[in-house]
Amino acid sequence: SCCFFFFQAEDGIRDQPRSRRLGDVYKRQEKLIPAVFTFLQLNTSVTQLNMNNSGISLGSLVILARILLKKKSLTLLNMNTIPLPSEVVNIFAPALEASTHLSCVFFEGCSLSRDGAMTLLRSLLKCKHLEKLNITDNNIGAQGASIVKELIIKCEELKFLSLSYNEIGDEGATYIAEGMTVNKTLTHLFIEMNKIGCIGGAAIAASLVHNTSLIQLCLGCNTLCNDSVLTIFKSLEGNTTLTQIDLENNSLTDDCVDQIISFLIANKAIVVVNLDANKFT
Repeated sequence: SCCFFFFQAEDGIRDQPRSRRLGDVYKRQEKLIPAVFTFLQLNTSVTQLNMNNSGISLGSLVILARILLKKKSLTLLNMNTIPLPSEVVNIFAPALEASTHLSCVFFEGCSLSRDGAMTLLRSLLKCKHLEKLNITDNNIGAQGASIVKELIIKCEELKFLSLSYNEIGDEGATYIAEGMTVNKTLTHLFIEMNKIGCIGGAAIAASLVHNTSLIQLCLGCNTLCNDSVLTIFKSLEGNTTLTQIDLENNSLTDDCVDQIISFLIANKAIVVVNLDANKFT
């Protein structure tokens, strides 16, 4: 197999007289794009493609999508921080559907539209070997979370899922929880900064009652209340797999502290708990 990494160079690595600005870096990288495309077309053993923050142009993205449509060997695709307008997503979607061996997909911070996010997520439903999915910071909303629910259920090898900064709200959190109730493989779930309140927190708690796979749960920067968090801890009674839980910057007050402490004394599995930046006195 072969891996192809297309890194963005950083300013400031060299001294000032020899350093170039980021725009120059992007221009130099864009000149390399034809060679990259030729390599991808000729090399049938490429399995990993990392275009993270590469500054690739819209026109080149369209060409790349068409190349990937014929390249079914990919197991990893990293498109983090590359803006993907809907017209590009519509071309990428069939390529993702055709890449049946994909196991790691990263689309963090790609400025997807709601329609674009829905199209992208639907295309991943055919990736039966998906193990890692990062779609952080794309504003997928509750509607996008409903498709993620299907992914959680259908992708029986999924272990890592990051949905932070997506404004899924209580409705979206409920969809994720419904998927979690069925899923038996997910070990790491990140849903920070999603406007999840008491209702969504209660739904997540219910999904944890019989869960035996989750190791890390990140719920920071939401609006979880005392009752929902206590319900989460109660649902973990007897759980021996979850070791890390992040509840930073929610709406917890002093009224729940004693109960949380009692739970942590009784539960020996959890070794990392983040309660920073709540409403404690």
